[in-house]
Amino acid sequence: MAGVEEVHIFDGKVSRVFNVISDFMSYPDVISDIVSAEVIENKKTSTVVKFELKIVKNFYYILELKEKKNKEISWTLVESDIMKHNIGSWSFKKLDENQTQATYKIDVKFGLLVPKMIINAVVKGNLPQMFQEFNQAITSG
Repeated sequence: MAGVEEVHIFDGKVSRVFNVISDFMSYPDVISDIVSAEVIENKKTSTVVKFELKIVKNFYYILELKEKKNKEISWTLVESDIMKHNIGSWSFKKLDENQTQATYKIDVKFGLLVPKMIINAVVKGNLPQMFQEFNQAITSG
């Protein structure tokens, strides 16, 4: 199992950071590795979303996401063609009026035949790019 925890400071109010990161349908426009995002089901306390990514090859995963407004987004894996396990979260903390600390945690396990390059990219390698792309979306809105 591969686990990662990263802290990033975003230039924006907590509400703005939360709204951008919780807008799952905009991910294909914000995050360059995400090809598509589709809501599969809206439940009373969660949303089930299918994401398709392209990192070396195309693959998908379906997450059940739960939100605590301006505080946290957490998820668990429902289904995937390469992952066996994926749980994680974003938590948000106001530093000052225009800065937010976001803590990103992910714990994943992949199938046996998944290339190490894809595992490294998904787990940690693409985090700086993802943070940069989210920051751009946060500051441009």
